[in-house]
Formats: sequence, structure tokens, C-alpha cells
Amino acid sequence: MSKHLGRFGAFAREKNITYLNNIDIVALEDYKIHISSDIEKVSVKNNIGVISAMLAYAVKIDYLDKSPAKKLQPIRGITYNKKRFLSKNEIEILLTACKYRYFTDLVKVGIYTGMRRGELVHLEHSDIDIDIDIDKKLIYVRNKENIGFKTKSRKERIVPIHQDIVSCLFNENGNGFCFTLSIYP
Repeated sequence: MSKHLGRFGAFAREKNITYLNNIDIVALEDYKIHISSDIEKVSVKNNIGVISAMLAYAVKIDYLDKSPAKKLQPIRGITYNKKRFLSKNEIEILLTACKYRYFTDLVKVGIYTGMRRGELVHLEHSDIDIDIDIDKKLIYVRNKENIGFKTKSRKERIVPIHQDIVSCLFNENGNGFCFTLSIYP
């Protein structure tokens, strides 16, 4: 967010805009055009969203009567990332590239579960529930307040464990983090 405000602040200084009440629709449209040449459309939309939120807050605290951002034309032509999955060939290439490296198990678990990097790095053995007798194999992706880790959505979820990665999730002592440098030669 500070990156967006910093970018807008530099633009405002360049245009001699010194107060929030000097920001008008023309300045905002100029700013939108100005940053469109440097960044992707979706980033422009996010940047304008931050500026709009700032102006809306200024209205809320009675610094401004109304927000000029309300009159902005929406940014058209944004294509959102479609869900993309690795092909079998891409998975084979990835696994071959990291074969015999300390992070092979981490990559393999990431491929099979779809977990994010931070979730994998903070995965602990206490988050894993495997009961072979009833064929229950689950990973609990949890927020960990004690170490300051939160999932991207701030929501906890349960991920099933594929049989091919069960061996990747255990070390000899079975406690602590699943993926640490100390468990690899």
C-alpha cells in the first residue's frame, strides 16, 4: 500500500498538488494515464483502489466533502489470472530439476497439495494427521500466531495427503517443522 501512496505522492508533487482537497477528477485521470505506461492494468486498478480508499477515508473523517475518485471511469480490459495447473511434462521437468537437492520433498508436497510457499515452510508435524488404519491422511493448514504466520486468506483449511507424499512429510524425530535443512544430508 505504501508503494501505491508513494507513487501517487511523487505524482502529486510533480503536479504541485499539496493538499487532498486539491485532488480532482482531472488529476486522478491524469495519474491513471501516467502510471498506465509503467505498470500492468491490474496494478493500475489496485493503485487507484488505494488512492480511492484514502480519499474515502478523508471523507469519513470530514476532511473532504466528497471523494473525486467516485467519478473515475473504471479500468477496462483487465484479464484476471485464470487457474493454471502444471502439465505432467512440466511436473516431470520440475521434479527432475530439483532431484537430489534438499528441497525435493518440499517441491513434491507443493505439487501434490497446492500449498503456498509460506504454508509449506511453516508446516509442522503437528499439522499432519495420518491414520493408516482408517485411511485418513490430512494436512491442517493453520495460522500460527506464536510465530507470526498467517495464511494468505487468513482462513485455516484442510488438505488431503496423496499416498505418494506420505514419506516426504516425516523425519526421524517427528516433531517441529517438516522441512528443515537439518533433516537433509
